[in-house]
Amino acid sequence: PSVDFGEVEVGTTSAPMQVQAGNSSGAAVPISSVTITSPFNISSNSCGTTTLAANSSCQVLIRFAPTQPGAAAGTLTFTDGAGTQTVGLNGTGAAAATDNLNPTALNFSLTATGQLSTPQTITLTNTGDLTLTAISVLATGAFQASNNCGTQLTGHAACTISVVFAPTQLGSLSGTLTVSDALRTQTATLTGTGVAPPALSVNPTSLNFSTQQPGVAAAPQTLTIINTGGVALANAGFQITGPAAASHSVGASTCGATLSAGGSCAVQLIFTPAATGPIAATLIVSSSTLGVTPLSVPLNGTGQLSSGLGGNPAQLTCPAVGVGQSSAALPVTISNNSSYAIGSLALAVNGPFLVTQNTCSGSLAAGANCTAGVIFQPTASGTAAGALTVSSTLVTVPANVALVGIGFDFTVAASGSSSLTIAAGQTANYGVTINPASGAQGTFTYTCGTLPANALCLFNPPTTTVSAGATGNVTVGISTGKATLARAESPAAWRMLPLACGLLLLPLGLVRRRKSLLLIVLLAVLAGSVSSCTSSGGGTGGGSGGSGSSSATPPGTYTVPVTVSSTGITHAVTLTMTVD
Repeated sequence: PSVDFGEVEVGTTSAPMQVQAGNSSGAAVPISSVTITSPFNISSNSCGTTTLAANSSCQVLIRFAPTQPGAAAGTLTFTDGAGTQTVGLNGTGAAAATDNLNPTALNFSLTATGQLSTPQTITLTNTGDLTLTAISVLATGAFQASNNCGTQLTGHAACTISVVFAPTQLGSLSGTLTVSDALRTQTATLTGTGVAPPALSVNPTSLNFSTQQPGVAAAPQTLTIINTGGVALANAGFQITGPAAASHSVGASTCGATLSAGGSCAVQLIFTPAATGPIAATLIVSSSTLGVTPLSVPLNGTGQLSSGLGGNPAQLTCPAVGVGQSSAALPVTISNNSSYAIGSLALAVNGPFLVTQNTCSGSLAAGANCTAGVIFQPTASGTAAGALTVSSTLVTVPANVALVGIGFDFTVAASGSSSLTIAAGQTANYGVTINPASGAQGTFTYTCGTLPANALCLFNPPTTTVSAGATGNVTVGISTGKATLARAESPAAWRMLPLACGLLLLPLGLVRRRKSLLLIVLLAVLAGSVSSCTSSGGGTGGGSGGSGSSSATPPGTYTVPVTVSSTGITHAVTLTMTVD
């Protein structure tokens, strides 16, 4: 009763549809005509205009050939002996599919080698009523395409093809996007320029801060950040790492969200030492742009105190020490008066002084002390001045301890003649002067060298203290032995007889003390007794030499060295004595 052809492209003819006419009666039916209305047509008619036999059928093939878009209706009419019969015909004229490509050229911005550009799109549009089929996409050169259309596109629809630029070399590059479908093949030209990827560079490559007081910020130093690549990089960032990171900080920065190709920005670094000594850290410069390698920038500085070392006492006075001799070590206390540890301590002296027993090595903790000794070794007489300097590379101003010492020396010389002639049994008396050098004071002792036989050496006074600037004098007496007649020695009792007599008469004298004459006689007897006792023994004297003897000193000329000593220094004067 009806036939629907659906959509048929305008200007084309559909496939034939069959309509069958049947005679189910027992008699033949004459067919006078078979007609059809436009835009439908009969392509084949087996019914003709003859008689349709009883219990038979015939066929009519019809087609739809729209000439314009839109719905179309028609009628297939059978006129026969039984009357008129119709078949309704329907169809829609459909516009042909299209494949409009837009744009037909893409130009990409500068893109770093090894990276992908921002995608760009080309649109494929089907303005027809029918579906566009057999769609395929292909990109050539340094370009990549993504087909979002699939293999077909319905009527009055659009789809996009995404294209990216992926350069592997520098310079201008070109390629082609080819889009094929059931209607035709179309192309779009693709162009772009490959450039160097973004990269970080810094100037200078390291920052070195001058010595700085701990806890006080040094003047900021500027680090320049440069993008040496051909495209911009994003989000330059800064991070300080290392054990001493707390002593460094990032200050003001001109680096924004992006840094253009070849562009630069600046950042300030601040050094605030938290300790003394060398302080190192590392600044990491990075970017959020994929593929950008971070840079490491060494940061170096030194915490140095302006002061903090002390010495006690402030002045060390050494006692007088003989030239060429060494004093005992005098103690000095070194203190760290600061709130920071001080390392690299060095103790040095000038002048005739030496450091000994030094415990001030390595590092001295805050508030701690150490000790050392100072020895005075004068090389010349007189006052010597020097200083003990306590220094460290971590302290600007060293500590100083003033050192003072007196080098002691003296001269000796004979005053008057140093050569005398005497007879045996006499004493040769010499004068010797002592002059301390450079205003020193000393106490002097004396000794004689080898003496002639039976001689004694006596000093008057035995020791001498000479004040600074004064001259000392000593008399050196060399007594000689005298020959005596040989005699038999009396028994000791006989030698003591005069003394015993005197002692017996003493009470009588005391009783008759008014009789002065008797007392005088008594005293004379006693004196004679003492004299007798004295003469019966050897000579006496101080100093060095042989023991007293009743033998005579042989005649001859003798040299006697006299040594004068004080404060570890000795000098000698030679005396000459001739014995007749």
